[in-house]
Amino acid sequence: MKPRYWDQVIARYISSGLKQEEFCILESIPFNKFKYHWKQHRAEQTTNKLSKAISTSFEAIKLQDKEVISKPAPQSKAHSLSLKFSNDITCILDFEGNSIELAMFLKEISKL
Repeated sequence: MKPRYWDQVIARYISSGLKQEEFCILESIPFNKFKYHWKQHRAEQTTNKLSKAISTSFEAIKLQDKEVISKPAPQSKAHSLSLKFSNDITCILDFEGNSIELAMFLKEISKL
Protein backbone atom coordinates (compact mmCIF):
# COMPACT_ATOMS: atom_id res chain seq x y z
CA MET A 1 0.00 0.00 0.00
CA LYS A 2 1.13 3.55 -0.66
CA PRO A 3 2.85 5.59 2.06
CA ARG A 4 0.08 8.22 1.81
CA TYR A 5 -2.44 5.57 2.78
CA TRP A 6 -0.51 4.82 5.98
CA ASP A 7 -0.20 8.52 6.77
CA GLN A 8 -3.99 8.70 6.64
CA VAL A 9 -4.38 5.55 8.75
CA ILE A 10 -1.97 6.90 11.38
CA ALA A 11 -3.84 10.23 11.45
CA ARG A 12 -7.13 8.40 11.99
CA TYR A 13 -5.58 6.31 14.77
CA ILE A 14 -4.21 9.37 16.57
CA SER A 15 -7.55 11.17 16.43
CA SER A 16 -9.50 8.03 17.45
CA GLY A 17 -8.25 7.85 21.03
CA LEU A 18 -8.42 4.05 20.81
CA LYS A 19 -5.79 1.51 21.78
CA GLN A 20 -3.82 0.16 18.82
CA GLU A 21 -5.47 -3.27 18.94
CA GLU A 22 -8.96 -1.77 19.14
CA PHE A 23 -8.26 0.57 16.22
CA CYS A 24 -6.92 -2.27 14.07
CA ILE A 25 -10.00 -4.41 14.73
CA LEU A 26 -12.31 -1.50 13.93
CA GLU A 27 -10.42 -0.70 10.69
CA SER A 28 -9.83 -4.38 9.73
CA ILE A 29 -6.07 -3.82 9.60
CA PRO A 30 -3.58 -6.58 10.54
CA PHE A 31 -2.09 -5.51 13.87
CA ASN A 32 1.53 -6.43 12.92
CA LYS A 33 1.31 -4.36 9.75
CA PHE A 34 -0.05 -1.41 11.74
CA LYS A 35 2.74 -1.72 14.33
CA TYR A 36 5.36 -1.67 11.55
CA HIS A 37 4.00 1.54 10.05
CA TRP A 38 3.43 3.09 13.49
CA LYS A 39 7.09 2.51 14.38
CA GLN A 40 8.16 4.06 11.09
CA HIS A 41 5.93 7.07 11.78
CA ARG A 42 7.34 7.50 15.31
CA ALA A 43 10.94 7.20 14.07
CA GLU A 44 10.27 9.80 11.38
CA GLN A 45 8.70 12.16 13.92
CA THR A 46 11.66 11.75 16.28
CA THR A 47 14.15 12.37 13.47
CA ASN A 48 12.27 15.49 12.36
CA LYS A 49 12.14 16.88 15.91
CA LEU A 50 15.83 16.10 16.46
CA SER A 51 16.84 17.74 13.18
CA LYS A 52 14.84 20.84 14.01
CA ALA A 53 16.29 21.02 17.53
CA ILE A 54 19.85 20.65 16.25
CA SER A 55 19.46 23.23 13.50
CA THR A 56 18.01 25.85 15.87
CA SER A 57 20.12 25.25 18.99
CA PHE A 58 23.56 26.47 17.91
CA GLU A 59 24.94 29.58 19.54
CA ALA A 60 27.80 31.89 18.69
CA ILE A 61 31.07 30.97 20.35
CA LYS A 62 34.08 33.05 21.34
CA LEU A 63 37.55 31.75 20.60
CA GLN A 64 40.26 32.36 23.16
CA ASP A 65 43.97 31.76 22.79
CA LYS A 66 45.62 29.44 25.30
CA GLU A 67 49.30 29.25 26.19
CA VAL A 68 51.19 26.13 25.21
CA ILE A 69 52.87 24.27 28.07
CA SER A 70 55.18 21.97 26.08
CA LYS A 71 57.57 23.16 23.38
CA PRO A 72 57.43 20.97 20.25
CA ALA A 73 59.71 21.14 17.21
CA PRO A 74 60.29 24.65 15.77
CA GLN A 75 58.39 24.01 12.51
CA SER A 76 55.19 23.15 14.36
CA LYS A 77 53.57 24.27 17.55
CA ALA A 78 51.04 22.56 19.80
CA HIS A 79 47.78 24.43 20.30
CA SER A 80 44.91 23.70 22.61
CA LEU A 81 41.51 25.20 22.01
CA SER A 82 38.75 24.95 24.59
CA LEU A 83 35.18 25.73 23.59
CA LYS A 84 32.72 26.18 26.47
CA PHE A 85 29.07 26.31 25.50
CA SER A 86 26.22 27.86 27.46
CA ASN A 87 24.88 24.39 28.36
CA ASP A 88 28.12 23.67 30.29
CA ILE A 89 29.51 21.37 27.62
CA THR A 90 33.22 21.91 26.97
CA CYS A 91 34.98 20.73 23.84
CA ILE A 92 38.80 20.65 23.90
CA LEU A 93 40.67 20.48 20.60
CA ASP A 94 44.40 19.75 20.57
CA PHE A 95 46.17 20.75 17.39
CA GLU A 96 49.79 20.51 16.30
CA GLY A 97 50.85 22.45 13.26
CA ASN A 98 52.13 25.80 12.07
CA SER A 99 50.37 29.08 12.71
CA ILE A 100 49.02 29.32 9.14
CA GLU A 101 47.24 25.96 9.50
CA LEU A 102 45.88 27.04 12.89
CA ALA A 103 44.62 30.32 11.45
CA MET A 104 42.89 28.47 8.59
CA PHE A 105 41.30 26.08 11.07
CA LEU A 106 40.04 28.91 13.31
CA LYS A 107 38.69 30.76 10.29
CA GLU A 108 36.68 27.68 9.27
CA ILE A 109 35.36 27.18 12.80
CA SER A 110 34.25 30.82 13.01
CA LYS A 111 32.01 30.24 9.97
CA LEU A 112 29.95 27.63 11.86
